[in-house]
Amino acid sequence: MRNLLLTLLKLAVSVALIAWALSGIEINEVVSKILDARIAWLVTAALFFALLVGLGTTRWHLVLRGIGVRLPAATTLRLFFVGMFFNQTLPSSIGGDATRVFYLWRAGTPMQTSVNSVLLDRIFGLVILILVTSALAPMLVARLDGSVAATGLILVLVAGWTAMVLLLVVDNRIVRRLVHFRLISIGLSISRDARSLVRQPAISGSTLLVSLAIHTVTVGIVWCLDHALGGNAGFLI
Repeated sequence: MRNLLLTLLKLAVSVALIAWALSGIEINEVVSKILDARIAWLVTAALFFALLVGLGTTRWHLVLRGIGVRLPAATTLRLFFVGMFFNQTLPSSIGGDATRVFYLWRAGTPMQTSVNSVLLDRIFGLVILILVTSALAPMLVARLDGSVAATGLILVLVAGWTAMVLLLVVDNRIVRRLVHFRLISIGLSISRDARSLVRQPAISGSTLLVSLAIHTVTVGIVWCLDHALGGNAGFLI
């Protein structure tokens, strides 16, 4: 009886979240757009999205393995799907990430390790963006209008590189003396796990490649949806 009530409660929460998410959408307009869309492009976008789910699960699975968590691939996929659901129904991705942390903890992983795995999963996605943007910076600066935008881009890249370096070097003897502070302790824990990943080139390299593929597939989804709705945007421009 208790399990039945819990299942019904979960179902009610899911229905309420879906209803809330749909309440701000003009359903008739959406349906009209879908009916007028090019089906082949929509199907392609759906296939890209399925690939995106697989890549996202793979990246998180690699991060988990790199920090010593042996989670079955099927379980990783299930938890990733749960996180995606809350990412779509809540105002930001924080809710989905928190859900992943919670259920990973429920599966037997220590709380701090669960938090670190999700943070590092996100960080690897950010790292590849910084690397790609840095490589394309000269071209991007030439295309930007005005010095303010160019300066802003450079400052963001400098901040990104600084954050990456700090993530890897914060775990040192000087900072360890402040471990009794909660935030310092959390930072040290994340730094240790990040360094553990970096020390495993096969895993960290694969994770970066998967992150690059995730961003490429995301562009592909937007590109397909643009064509489905009658646009003609190029894939790169």
